[in-house]
Amino acid sequence: MTVAEDKLKFGKAISEMVGIFTDPIVTCRGNLNRPPGFFMEVITLERLIMNMEALKGKEIMAGDAEASWYISSASLEAPLDEEWTRIYMYCFTKTMRACKREVPADCVQETLSKYEMDELIRLKRWIYKVQSERRHAADIQERREEREQKKKEETVKKEEKVKLQPALFDF
Repeated sequence: MTVAEDKLKFGKAISEMVGIFTDPIVTCRGNLNRPPGFFMEVITLERLIMNMEALKGKEIMAGDAEASWYISSASLEAPLDEEWTRIYMYCFTKTMRACKREVPADCVQETLSKYEMDELIRLKRWIYKVQSERRHAADIQERREEREQKKKEETVKKEEKVKLQPALFDF
């Protein structure tokens, strides 16, 4: 592995770690509500766990709390069908238990069918993809702005240097 590849891999790892705390919570179409504090704690914890598991080679995706929040925001757009209600209740049950909160017995969903689990995994992958694309776009924009600022500063320094040089011939 070359030095450039190591540097790129290290930069990506740092970006992933920063993303744990700074990535936005993806919601459905303009729902700007943020999850309550106890929900945010579980989201952060799930992101940390997922990042640690990625070191062992596991795929990174959003956690159950983020999936639960996304599905709840989507339900404001249109009613959920039976399958997505079960998926939501499954994520909600796991999230509330992680928060050490009681889940009403009629709302508990312990298992999902293979199809429903596949749909949940697909949603979690998509949520993570949206978050990482936003983070990478912001990183690129930040680096671009830093380069432009550096160029401006260099240009100003050159202009000041030219002004400070004495004129050899003054007519």
